[in-house]
Amino acid sequence: MSWISMLYQTYNNNADKVGNIDGEKKPLSPVAHMLANVQITITIDDSGTFMEASEVSKKECQTLIPVTEKSSGRSGTTIMPHPLFDTLSYLAGDYEKYAATEKESLKAHEKFEAYLQGLSAWCKSEYAHPKACAILKYTKKRTTMYDLIQCGEVKLGEDGKLTKAKIQGTDYEKCTVRYKVLGLSDNTTPEAWEDRTLSDSFIKYYLSMQPGKSDICYVNGAYAVSCVNHPKGIINASNGSNSKLISANDKYGFTYRGRFFTSDEACTVSYDVSQKAHNALKWLVANQGVNFGGRTYLCWNPVGKKIPLNQEFYFGEELEGDTDVDFQTKLRKAFLGYEENLDDNDDIVMLSLDAATPGRLSITCYNELKASEFLRNYKAWCESVKWYIPAKQGFSRREYIATLEIKCIIEYAFGNEHNKKNSVGNNEDNKEILVDDKVLKEHSQRIINCMINRQRVPYDIVHALTVKATNPMAYSPMNRKRVLAYACAMIVKYHNDYNEGVKYGMTLDTENNDRSYLFGRLLAVADKVEQSAMYESEDSRETNAIRLRSAFANHPMRTWRTIEESLTPYYAKLKPQTREFYRQISRELLCKIETECTTDKGLDVGLLNKRLEDVYLIGYSHQFRELSNKSNTDK
Repeated sequence: MSWISMLYQTYNNNADKVGNIDGEKKPLSPVAHMLANVQITITIDDSGTFMEASEVSKKECQTLIPVTEKSSGRSGTTIMPHPLFDTLSYLAGDYEKYAATEKESLKAHEKFEAYLQGLSAWCKSEYAHPKACAILKYTKKRTTMYDLIQCGEVKLGEDGKLTKAKIQGTDYEKCTVRYKVLGLSDNTTPEAWEDRTLSDSFIKYYLSMQPGKSDICYVNGAYAVSCVNHPKGIINASNGSNSKLISANDKYGFTYRGRFFTSDEACTVSYDVSQKAHNALKWLVANQGVNFGGRTYLCWNPVGKKIPLNQEFYFGEELEGDTDVDFQTKLRKAFLGYEENLDDNDDIVMLSLDAATPGRLSITCYNELKASEFLRNYKAWCESVKWYIPAKQGFSRREYIATLEIKCIIEYAFGNEHNKKNSVGNNEDNKEILVDDKVLKEHSQRIINCMINRQRVPYDIVHALTVKATNPMAYSPMNRKRVLAYACAMIVKYHNDYNEGVKYGMTLDTENNDRSYLFGRLLAVADKVEQSAMYESEDSRETNAIRLRSAFANHPMRTWRTIEESLTPYYAKLKPQTREFYRQISRELLCKIETECTTDKGLDVGLLNKRLEDVYLIGYSHQFRELSNKSNTDK
């Protein structure tokens, strides 16, 4: 029960934010309330006289409405009205007159009678509110549909029945109405949905009249009314908008899989705790949730302190640096601010949600860490999973150092290149790499676990990136560079984690005599020679080093002979000093490779042609960047 206890604490710690919609995507809802999309506002006076009606814009449609335990989880077949604001089929007493079919008319009559009975009971109680009483007076007149028709908000067909027209894309039957009450002298806002006194009045009324039996709550240990129908609508997804985290409707057929006779034998959660925990979860998901392939991730501090995770689980432009020194300086400053704000013993909660079916929501990952451990782990991730990222076209700088984005890691490892939707032409700006949602969902959780819990990166992801980077012809020039950058960063991370004593950095290591690393450097020299020669002649063809990279990785020495022979005309286009500069580096690298492949029995030809390890990409990237640095080349 740790997750629900943490959410309950989060709600209580942020009670001052309840009902506050300013600056947030969704507010923290009060108990017995939920957020709904409203299409119509009806204005009346304190005597229940209709004044006007207007359509609600999409920007202002989200409204907190009072709900009961049953109405908050109602389905399309059950008749269970909300206490105050509801759809036209519930609160319009004359809807049955304009319904298209007799069946709809009969059902609308039943809905209205249930709505009227519930609102009347509230207004007769000691918790009655002037606005609720005014709305009841208007509702009893049974003229809601007539008034909306006269205002032009609802249209009838030639037969005098409702047409299939919609308001904000919603059928008339499902259009939700809210009220504005004028003429009251209680110094409250006329907008009933923003009146906290009205909201508090309903909460007190509902808690005093709440049905159900009392029992011990497993979360806070209090003796209170147990919740049976827990809230839905926690995540906004195609298959998860109506799913529930806690459900107990197995009493027919399966009968709780033979383990219990009743649902409360498993556990009991009080209504108050369930409402607060679920409302806190909805609030966190809406304002802080990150979605990868349909799985939602949350990371928060129950007290409400800010933590260093934004909407994409990386710092973004905040930590982009032109050099490694710039990056480290920004990283230090960023974490210093969070370390001053967070105490070492503050709790950090990590949770992921996934809707396996339209009715069931599961917690696929849950973890609690202390702030000191969380900051240490996350900082280590940012420091170790970084590389030179090629800047997209249109930016002044050529590249920058940044921590890898989780989504991009998975896309580059398991995705394929496609043209962007609605794009024209076939240039590289129109190319994007897409991956299946199921793949994105599963692998994102693995990487996030590595980041939060400081686990080693899985080799299958590193291997997939290596394979993609070894086949550059499958990508446009920009994506090819970015795939290589991500592959190098993850290869470095993997080897630094697993191989003690071997530490790869971001700059060329001339002391590294690993065979694969040396071959990667040799390939970079060939690539740079061709690019330099083609730049002089304004040729934009792909180099042989790029086209033959896959063959080179499988049979390095055999493929090198082919590449070396093709370099002759390119060497001829270079200046003598530049030509000799590149040839000298190639000779030195070939000598080192020959030394590494020589055994007691002499030169091992088989070892020369043995498939290269993934670190050849690091050697290639290091050497190419070194040669691309003009000051080094000029020497």
